[in-house]
Amino acid sequence: MTHVNIRVLLSKKLSHQLPSKEKMEVIVRFLTSHNMCVLATCENNVPRATPIEYYSEGTTIYLMTDEGTKLNNIRTNPVVSIGINDPLTDWLSIRGIQITGTARLIKDDNPDYWEAMKIYRWDNLGKDIGWTRPPHGYTIARIDSDRVEYLDLSLKLRGYSEKQIWERHTPEVNQ
Repeated sequence: MTHVNIRVLLSKKLSHQLPSKEKMEVIVRFLTSHNMCVLATCENNVPRATPIEYYSEGTTIYLMTDEGTKLNNIRTNPVVSIGINDPLTDWLSIRGIQITGTARLIKDDNPDYWEAMKIYRWDNLGKDIGWTRPPHGYTIARIDSDRVEYLDLSLKLRGYSEKQIWERHTPEVNQ
């Protein structure tokens, strides 16, 4: 990559959003290229941030978890936030996603459970540890994204805002 004056790049105030299709492709590619996130839940104004493995389909995130504070928080307040980021190596490597969404818990007695486990890639993960099925008591948390904020400083090199926003219920306008 050619030399970039970071100070000049950072000072550029750009608001252009990627075309809708490209924005969705970038977001989905980022989500599928990672598998660890930080899930933030809250109950009674007490937040909890939990590093956890995930798998995705589109902008929907699937987490497998056992009982604990995060599940109790979700039962009380299903609105969650998820953070995922790349390691920082230089200014142009600043890249990450923040998701605001709604969690739905899927227990093993739910007909959707095994479909969710396929997305979670249970077949491969279970083989790695010698399980043919998950131990009783595990729950899938399905997070339906309502808002995805994708941050990628290198987008400024192409004339786009470093913050790309996708919202489930907002019609996209290509810019």
